[in-house]
Formats: sequence, structure tokens, C-alpha cells
Amino acid sequence: MKLLFVSADISSTYIHSFITSRIDFCNSLYFTLPDYARNQIQTIQNSCAKCLTGARRFDSATSALKSLHWLPVKARAQFKVLLFAYRIVHKSPHTPMYLVEQLYIPERTRITRSSRKIILGCRLNSQLSTVGDRSLFMSIVDSWNSLPVKLQSVPNLSGFKSKLKKYLFRMYFES
Repeated sequence: MKLLFVSADISSTYIHSFITSRIDFCNSLYFTLPDYARNQIQTIQNSCAKCLTGARRFDSATSALKSLHWLPVKARAQFKVLLFAYRIVHKSPHTPMYLVEQLYIPERTRITRSSRKIILGCRLNSQLSTVGDRSLFMSIVDSWNSLPVKLQSVPNLSGFKSKLKKYLFRMYFES
């Protein structure tokens, strides 16, 4: 489905400025949403991808997302959450203070093989296994601690963003 009377680059500009920018706004909150709620947002992104690639109605949205090199909504939210974690670990001045106050890197008492891995901890004690584990703080901690060491130790933010997108792209599309 292509937009009528509009060139491909103009329709791309419209979609990016009016739709995907709204999807990306506060998308770290989508990470903790249940799948059924996130799927509604994913449907919008799939329709935009199909529109830009000229795919038909019943074609796979996955191939359209892959060709545009777009991450799915859950991966975009995970990307934002992991950027927060990177900024906390590397003490970026642009990190929100409420995150810096609640998340920390615990001190290690001895050196082990996993000492190269940067572990993130949360000062909040989540007693509830349903709501507490879905909090933004716990999702940042879980996502960061599940990253490979090679990705955690990237020295600069732009390199981390690039490698993280490649990692998430492989994780969501090639598995």
C-alpha cells in the first residue's frame, strides 16, 4: 500500500515525523507493558513499514521491518532502557537523577572470572514478583545484566548505540 500522489521520500518524512516519532516518545515505558498492549503499537509500526516498502496487505511485516532496518517496538524500548543503563554505569551528566539515585554498581569483594562484567543493582527492594519486577528500575537492571561483556565495555556512547542496535537486530530477527 503506497500513499497516493506522494513520492517515497515525502511519505517517509511524514511517517517518521508524525508516527514513529510518537512511537519513540517515552518508549522506555513500553518495555514493561504486557504483550497484548504492546502489540497494538507494533501493529501501527508494521503498517508504516509496509507502507514505506510497498508491501501488500497480507505480506509479512517482519520482512518490511528488516528491509528498513527498524527494530520492533519491544526492541526499541529495550534500546532506550539500555541507554539509560549505559549512562548510569558510565556516569553521564545527562542521566536523570531519579535513576542515578536508585541504581548502582555493587562493590566486588573478590575477583572472579565474571569480574569483567559490570553488574547493576537496584536500591529498591521489590517484594512483589508481578508488579515490582515490571518496574522501570528492575527492567533496567535485568536488561543491563543480561548483556554480554563485550557490549557492556564499549568505551563511547555512539559506539555503544551502534553495537547495541546490531545486537538487538540479531536477537529479534535472526533467532
